[in-house]
Amino acid sequence: MIAEGLEKQPLDDIIKKISEYGFNCVRFTWATYMFTRPDYGSLRVSESLDKYELAAARDGIAKNNPQVLNMTVLELHRAVVDELGKNGVMVVLDNHVSRPDWCCGDNDGNGFFGDADFDPREWLQGLAQVATTYKDHPAYFSNKLVFEAHWYITCLLAAVAETDVDWALWALQGSYILRQGKLNLDESYGVVDINWDHPRNLTFLNRLQILQQINQGCLGVAGDGAVASVSEDCSSKWKIVASSGLHLAAQDGKGEYLCLEVNASDSKLVTKNCMCVGNDLADLPTCADQDPESQWFKLVPANV
Repeated sequence: MIAEGLEKQPLDDIIKKISEYGFNCVRFTWATYMFTRPDYGSLRVSESLDKYELAAARDGIAKNNPQVLNMTVLELHRAVVDELGKNGVMVVLDNHVSRPDWCCGDNDGNGFFGDADFDPREWLQGLAQVATTYKDHPAYFSNKLVFEAHWYITCLLAAVAETDVDWALWALQGSYILRQGKLNLDESYGVVDINWDHPRNLTFLNRLQILQQINQGCLGVAGDGAVASVSEDCSSKWKIVASSGLHLAAQDGKGEYLCLEVNASDSKLVTKNCMCVGNDLADLPTCADQDPESQWFKLVPANV
């Protein structure tokens, strides 16, 4: 019931990082019992930590967020939403469980109608209470379930960029105070590291930039192995080639087709001979010795 990371960094620092990394919305979870049962919602943060003998987390919060310890669980929830709003970050309030616990499993009692801790009437009561509590809050965006995808990230980024749909990344948190009986558990999928002070994978965050910005200009072919440049010269005529639909090729001054490629040594955008594609722009019959993923790109109509 306590927001993660408060034992590692000040709340305002955590939320400023969210904005700095280019995100404009946060899915912030809540448990039904927090809003329907006073013995949960009125519990003070210090009492909740003491209940589970979380002395190290208590000391960390006392150091980084001392104002939090005397808040109730509900007051802290509101304080986090308030701070997100101050930094221009929208909030999706997400209900995964009734009884506060790690989600999700077949035997956690929170899954579906008829489970031990899932009473549909109490669930509706909680939804109504949350909607009433936050309906006029400037940061409140919605209360909903979201789809989570973790695989095939290159293809996923291409599809999201092309269709310009709203998207979300799981997860922000670098660690958990307590998860399934383990203290200070590292979250390997977290945007931030276990100390919540640096990005866990800056290269991955950089890959998301194409989804977070508007790009304009014309890209020109400079020659085999040369860095492609953006200018007002739109003489290079790019074509989508290969059966993948992800190769972008244009002719150089000699009439040879070159494909866009991310240079492995410095990540610069260059033009090189197309991999797995012939100069007639047809797929080569075999391509076992090449990995064309470095030449996969997507034109984004919404951003051009």
